[in-house]
Amino acid sequence: MIKIINNDGSINEVEYNEYIHVARHTASHVLAEAIKRVYKDAKLAIGPSTDSGFYYDFDNIEITNEGLRKIENIMKNIISGNSEMKTYVLSKEEALDKMKDEPYKLELINELPEGEKIS
Repeated sequence: MIKIINNDGSINEVEYNEYIHVARHTASHVLAEAIKRVYKDAKLAIGPSTDSGFYYDFDNIEITNEGLRKIENIMKNIISGNSEMKTYVLSKEEALDKMKDEPYKLELINELPEGEKIS
């Protein structure tokens, strides 16, 4: 078990594997945010955690060495800035509206069965 101290001071205990999964998934979101800041036209696909880390699929970008340095610095700033990241659940309509400029996300949302949790 690992103890996590929340922003409000409360403490949660979670299994190590759950913690690692959440940390990796969060890292994929940090990467996606950094990519979108550097490459405004990038299109997001999926970014799951894996057994050995995480990945994210993007379209419409060609990452240069300079771009990679920018992405890394932005990721460091996001992490060190204590940005609040929360999981929230949306209705299908809300998710479609939020992702209206992301064709791959729209495709994934539209493939979900009715009543599926969208977060």
